[in-house]
Amino acid sequence: LWGNTEVNISGGTIQGSVYAGGGGTTQYYTTSTTDVMRDKYLTVATVYGNTNLTITGNPSIIGNIFGGGAGVNATGAVGTDTEFLNIAKVYGNTNVTIDADDDWTFTGNIYGGGAKGAVEGNTNVTILGGIINGNVFGAGQGEEGHPDKAKVTGTSNVTIGE
Repeated sequence: LWGNTEVNISGGTIQGSVYAGGGGTTQYYTTSTTDVMRDKYLTVATVYGNTNLTITGNPSIIGNIFGGGAGVNATGAVGTDTEFLNIAKVYGNTNVTIDADDDWTFTGNIYGGGAKGAVEGNTNVTILGGIINGNVFGAGQGEEGHPDKAKVTGTSNVTIGE
């Protein structure tokens, strides 16, 4: 995606995680070095812009909240194409703002970055309302043995309260 994403949630029920970025896949990946689409398959779900996620009201979310995208598991060693470092990557800033009702309770985790998706910019998490019974992370959720999967190149900022 060339541009910004805007995800606004104010109510309802979500039976899964919420991502402000793209959802990656390796379905189209090929090991062929002559396939002209090979590089495109290595950048599936990449956002070349900022991601913005705003939660207000009293929604029910049964999962985690991510400012970035949903990457994929590596199938190869660190430094190889099949580490899939650019799938669901955000080349910009991620912004998560939660200004929910004061009695809103969330039991998942909140990440400024992505799930196995890096951010080439800053991550910003602002929580102004609600009760968080999970963890709050400025960066993303990584993958064991692959330290760059949730890498944030810029600054991670977490603000709780006004």
